[in-house]
Amino acid sequence: MSNNFSDLLTKTVFHESLVLRIVEVSIIVILIVLCVVGNCLLFYIIVTTSPRWWTTPANFFNVNLAFTDLMVGIVVLPFMAMSISWQSWLLSDILCQSTAFATILLMASSTLTLSVISLDRYFCICLPLRYQSVVTTERVASVVAVLWLTSFLLASIPLFGWGRYTFRPQSIPICSVLLEGQQRHVILLWSFMIILPVTVMIYSYMQILKVARKQANQIGCVENHFNSRMMTGTNETIGTSQNGTVSFGNNDSKHFVSRSLKSLKIVSIIIGTFFLCWGPYIGFNFWCLDNAKPIPYLGDLLTTFLAFTNSSVNPYLIIMFNRDFKIAFRNIFKSRQQE
Repeated sequence: MSNNFSDLLTKTVFHESLVLRIVEVSIIVILIVLCVVGNCLLFYIIVTTSPRWWTTPANFFNVNLAFTDLMVGIVVLPFMAMSISWQSWLLSDILCQSTAFATILLMASSTLTLSVISLDRYFCICLPLRYQSVVTTERVASVVAVLWLTSFLLASIPLFGWGRYTFRPQSIPICSVLLEGQQRHVILLWSFMIILPVTVMIYSYMQILKVARKQANQIGCVENHFNSRMMTGTNETIGTSQNGTVSFGNNDSKHFVSRSLKSLKIVSIIIGTFFLCWGPYIGFNFWCLDNAKPIPYLGDLLTTFLAFTNSSVNPYLIIMFNRDFKIAFRNIFKSRQQE
């Protein structure tokens, strides 16, 4: 009887672990498909809508983000799926370290690029008259180069003895940087990968919000001024239209406010998505840093999946909140339907 119960328990545990493994790998496959399809689609839309995309700062940054996230889907996630399905690392140790190195490199590049995109929106809205002279093609290329150099240096730190890349069977069975007992490394890593990008994004958000509110208040004051003159019968022809509404030549200002609010929406979506994907991962890793208890597998799994989800949703957010990209996306499906 005891042996039968033990066999039944073993089979049940094996069945549950097998089901969990299938679910885990299935989620990763979905993330890979979304990541590869979305970023390839973003590449295609940018190239077709702007053949000289490298001359437009926003497109330059979008292409860099798409390339980074595409590499996550091609290089990082497939090896993650293999190690989880095997529950071990059957390939060479050098390949394990290379995979972990690529993970830190690409994750750092992705988060830093998101902050640079927010900063580009800040310059475009808050310094519109100086934007063309400040944000030049050469400077954009230099920023991207510094961004990749910073990511490379962050990923190289464990190669010189400060932390190490290894297979982690005690938590999610993947190759990653060993963070336990490396408080300084963790602080440095998260400072550049998380704190710096978040600070830049929040600063850009607050400045764009400030400019949008100021411009909207100015337009409201001018409209009230002219409307009050019209109500009193004052012969005021400046800025009045045939139907009695006030235009006072502020179409450019209204367009500017509309563009400011649109940029504000884009930056807020970027910040919100970033916090949603990376917030649990950061909090969980800091909790595990000084916690002597074993790392909860489910918590580690879910927060890691959320962090990688950021690379899968970025291209769809960019397409969704860019009018030209959205039109190009619709045209692709219309042409497919006509064929």
